[in-house]
Amino acid sequence: ASERDKKDREIPGEETTNRKISGQKRSEQKINEDDVLHTAIMQDTIATLPGGIALYKIGEKVETLYFSKGVPELSGYTQEEYRVLIQQDALDLVFEGYRERVRCALREAIDNHTDVDIMFRKNHVNGSKKWVQLHAHQVDEQDGWPVLYAVFYDMTKEAEFYIDIIEATDR
Repeated sequence: ASERDKKDREIPGEETTNRKISGQKRSEQKINEDDVLHTAIMQDTIATLPGGIALYKIGEKVETLYFSKGVPELSGYTQEEYRVLIQQDALDLVFEGYRERVRCALREAIDNHTDVDIMFRKNHVNGSKKWVQLHAHQVDEQDGWPVLYAVFYDMTKEAEFYIDIIEATDR
């Protein structure tokens, strides 16, 4: 039998096993590096949105599970300040005059398995109100409560533009 045939019949030794394990570790490392790259690309993409995204668990209160950096920016808060604020109900950051309307829209969408698409005003740290467009839909459940994926758009400039047009035509 040739040398090659003998090698093919040999029981893998420590050297062969170590090579296989080493190759497997390199493959796992490559997969992890790819995951990190994809995560970084996704975070950069999210950061370019004129607003932000968030995940909310809708229960007794609206609990924030995740938010991109654009979400606290809509209210003028840092991420650290926002983390403290959202320990309460996330709807507390909605301007009081719109809070119940937003709560009802969320509940209706959950009950009817539809998307939320609503514009409302949000309190800003400087005392002003921001116009925000919210588009959300249910993506999961956690502890028996629906989890919504939400996309926020800052619509303040557009809303002010339309208000100016309406006021100009009323004169």
